Amino acid sequence: ALDSTLAEAHVAHAMAHFQKEQIELAGAACRRAIALDPDLYEAHRTLGDVLRMERKFAEAAAAYEKAAEVDRNSYGAMCMLWDCRKTLGDEKEAHRLSREVLTRIEKAMQLYPDDGAAYAYGCYILHNLGLDERAVEWAERAITIDPEDYNSHYNVACFLAAIGAVEKAIDTLEHSVPQLGLQQVHWMAQDVDMNPLRDHPRYRALIERLEISLAEAEGRSTSGPEVRPRGA
Repeated sequence: ALDSTLAEAHVAHAMAHFQKEQIELAGAACRRAIALDPDLYEAHRTLGDVLRMERKFAEAAAAYEKAAEVDRNSYGAMCMLWDCRKTLGDEKEAHRLSREVLTRIEKAMQLYPDDGAAYAYGCYILHNLGLDERAVEWAERAITIDPEDYNSHYNVACFLAAIGAVEKAIDTLEHSVPQLGLQQVHWMAQDVDMNPLRDHPRYRALIERLEISLAEAEGRSTSGPEVRPRGA
């Protein structure tokens, strides 16, 4: 209201909308921020998250790619670009990107040895490069550094699901349940990395518990429309 030309304020607005599941408003706020400052990393990164939530993976990839170009030291947007390419079935490009992602992550680790998120992202990247022994070490390191961090647990769970450690993956997700909100539940519902877990009774029970607790927190009836994970 004080300065409508402040791009960072529009990004903050977008993030707030995104957390409240107001996806269309979040996207509009991101685009206003980009129009004001085309080189604002957070605007492109958040727009990528919005588009990914809408399952527009090709458009999300373009947004993440721009974010990665704007900030060549950040690994977050590059990880999400890799994830979108993998989801789209572009295995050749995903493999190429995985090496660049790993390079960025290792640089970040040199600067910040206790960056748990870097280890959590990195373990899945290592798995896709066939380096599972090292990946397991990084997964354990991520949880040790950030034992209460939802994002670290979620990314480690994706890695564990990918290597077939289904029970351990669900254990990892359950540990972060108190931190989950509606936005995270929706993210899980469309995340292909959750596919190996979808038919497991414990995973289904976890989703049901989350839906009930979120409905109660919002004062809603649980008899209405439910958020259900899509099938594999």
